[in-house]
Amino acid sequence: MAVDRELVRELTLASRKALCDENDYLLTNYLKKHRKDDNVAVNEGIARFNNERFFQYIIARHLVVAKGYLVNLEKQTFDMTLYRESARTSPVALCEIKRWMSEFGEREIPSIVSDLKKLRDSKQSNTFEIVITLEREKSWPEFRMRFVDLMKKIGSVEVEIVDSRPFPTRVDRREWVVFSVLKK
Repeated sequence: MAVDRELVRELTLASRKALCDENDYLLTNYLKKHRKDDNVAVNEGIARFNNERFFQYIIARHLVVAKGYLVNLEKQTFDMTLYRESARTSPVALCEIKRWMSEFGEREIPSIVSDLKKLRDSKQSNTFEIVITLEREKSWPEFRMRFVDLMKKIGSVEVEIVDSRPFPTRVDRREWVVFSVLKK
């Protein structure tokens, strides 16, 4: 059974929105309470939390509230198992989430590949990995090529990037990029 790319795209965009909203919330409230000027650092938004579970929670909360999904975190070794209200016993998708925070990804690629293999071996057809990274403004095309090349070299896998759209951090000329990866 083939992956429902529209569903993966919808979930990726919802994840992006959740992270963008949380980043804006943190920056806005941090500035109101702790700063007199607008000079902020990247780590005053969601980047201050270098913890994958924090990102899982933000995304899961949004998928429940805004999209009506039932979400289990860390169920049967998957970061997120998603269900529709009408079908609580049959997952609609399985998802892994990774943060890519090093410059070249050598640390992250092996675990991304491991997750993709785990997803591939599941019986669920809608499986994907959300990768979240912080990139310099306008460098996304270069990063995308570097990511695909690294996956081939380090992971020995071909991947397809389903959706990718940056959102600004509002500081330091950087953008968060949230994208989904499917193993070909």
